[in-house]
Amino acid sequence: MTPERPAFFEGQILAAADLTSAIDYGRGQAARHERYLHDWGIAEGLELTTAPDSSGQYVDVTLNPGVAIDGTGREIIVPTSRLLSTAEFFIANGASPQAATNYPILLHGLDTNPPAAMLTTGACGPGGQPARTEEGFGLTYGALGAELSLDGQQVPDVTAGPVPAAGQLWEVLVGSVQCDASGQHFTAATSAGRRYAGVKADTVSARSGTLALRSQPTATPGQPVLMVGGDPPALTFGLYQGASSYLSLLTVSAQGDVTASGSIKGQLAQGETRVQSGTATDGMIIPLPAGITQDQVDRGAVILHLFLTPHTPQSTPATWYVPVDCSVDTSRRLSCQVLVGNSSSISGGAQKQPGAADYLIVATVASGASQ
Repeated sequence: MTPERPAFFEGQILAAADLTSAIDYGRGQAARHERYLHDWGIAEGLELTTAPDSSGQYVDVTLNPGVAIDGTGREIIVPTSRLLSTAEFFIANGASPQAATNYPILLHGLDTNPPAAMLTTGACGPGGQPARTEEGFGLTYGALGAELSLDGQQVPDVTAGPVPAAGQLWEVLVGSVQCDASGQHFTAATSAGRRYAGVKADTVSARSGTLALRSQPTATPGQPVLMVGGDPPALTFGLYQGASSYLSLLTVSAQGDVTASGSIKGQLAQGETRVQSGTATDGMIIPLPAGITQDQVDRGAVILHLFLTPHTPQSTPATWYVPVDCSVDTSRRLSCQVLVGNSSSISGGAQKQPGAADYLIVATVASGASQ
């Protein structure tokens, strides 16, 4: 049903439902914001850590404090460290435990009612009722592979607040544990494979004029950063050197000019080409385009097309130049010779000298070739 915002008037007698509706309206609004403008997952903490148990042969596993947002938009808070129960794990998975195999530990929100406050002597009405709801949490010791279906959990109706769809609690993976052959002791734990909370946005803007995208919560030296904007505006990829400074490795200017400090590497896709041009002198080996290796050429994975143009000085009335050889051998070594003569000795005295050539080399991927 359409959300209803409570409204009050002077002299109104407020029932418990009226006050509760004011709370529910705000909760529903916040949940829809979290559900539709954010991706569910872990927001902070909730790591699984281990410590040797009393026997020294196994480990105790602890869930650290933290916050998660589930797919209903509910905030799940673990306020203090929680020691995982081997007894509860055995009840869930002890029938035929597989040692050294990761069993998922799943977190879900769980509402409970604390004990009701005692009524004072002489108070009217029925016995006391809970006046608070604890927004707590619960843990599920999942079966092998239970984490694989978490992305398929049912999202509540668009108008609903932070309530499970069809009564099914929303689970968030916090990590995995391993057990021994008996299933009664933990041997290891990992926080790998967790899903972290994100943002759904078609536009992200920066008030300072520069937007930074980084892979870590803090600007750590050596970590990558992608900067958008600045003065002059550009798209820059680099590595942090300090809290606010970074080393630029690749920049695309507002005019589309690309500046890179490294070289283009990697495999070519079928039909892709790489081109390089320049000037070489007699005896030089024509270099391969960036990203092309000699091994690719030798295996026939890449086909080379080489175009040569003799590069000779312009003849003058006193001296003339005539190219007589401009070719390369199988190793791409250039052979370029020119005849240099004197206008006063056209009939003889011309000398053969090393020359230069402009080259254009194009590399293409052979059809069906393995890279």
